[in-house]
Amino acid sequence: MKNTLLFILTVLTSIKVANAQQLANPGFENWDTIGDYTQPSNWYSLNPLAQFGFEPSTTLTDDAHTGNYAVVLTSIAGQFTNYSGVLCTGPILDQNLQPDFSNMKVAFTARPSHIRFYYKAFPVGGDSGAFAICLTRWNTTLGQADTIAEASVLFGEQVNVYTLAELAFKYRNSAAPDSMFVIAASSFDGFNPTPESKLQFDDFELVYQPTGVSNGEPKWNVDVYPNPATSELFVETSNKPISLVITDANGKICMQQTYATKHHIKMESWSAGLYLLMLTDEEGVIETRKIMFNN
Repeated sequence: MKNTLLFILTVLTSIKVANAQQLANPGFENWDTIGDYTQPSNWYSLNPLAQFGFEPSTTLTDDAHTGNYAVVLTSIAGQFTNYSGVLCTGPILDQNLQPDFSNMKVAFTARPSHIRFYYKAFPVGGDSGAFAICLTRWNTTLGQADTIAEASVLFGEQVNVYTLAELAFKYRNSAAPDSMFVIAASSFDGFNPTPESKLQFDDFELVYQPTGVSNGEPKWNVDVYPNPATSELFVETSNKPISLVITDANGKICMQQTYATKHHIKMESWSAGLYLLMLTDEEGVIETRKIMFNN
């Protein structure tokens, strides 16, 4: 019965609503060779500067979470200046190979609830890597793009093994976006990057609420953090679910209780591994999350 429950929950997490758009080349399996440099297909980097003798800062690795390849961003000590490894959904250099982030958006019209990916992080000397995704919509009245939703995270601690990151989108309004961009960097401070800081990514996935969703909009706003967890977990919702259930990878129920909009779960005595969190109301399952616990 417990294994059946785990199977049902796993299926629920994989259900996608209509218009469930995904990032292109999310596992970095495809790479393009352009003149003197390579970069992941459908992604952009600072690697075009190779024609001026700059060392590539966005590179392929066969140390993949799944598949054959992943991407590594590395901060480089340049001859004239240090520079970060950068990954973006659109061009970040103009025709004169000068930084220009105005074209990094791609068409996007869905409303995902959160984004998942696997990463390793090797910051040096107090440096931090960074990741951000933003959904926008052009405002014809103001002549500018409005932010519809965003999610971001800094990587300031060393992570030697692939670890699941799961970021909830913070929606500012109910409008549908018309564009989206992702940007990641091996050093958060692009003006003062620390050489040899590295950030590695694989298997990006935009996740859409399995039930109670219209065009990808969550029934409730749910925050589960930190993920991965190391000693404690916090769960916050915009409404009051009937129950919270957490099971381990074998379907064993680790905790089950009714709770209010905020909850603090102490995990010091739990075994390291993957857990599945489920929130329900009177209509059934309204949210499932995979939680990685590293003690």
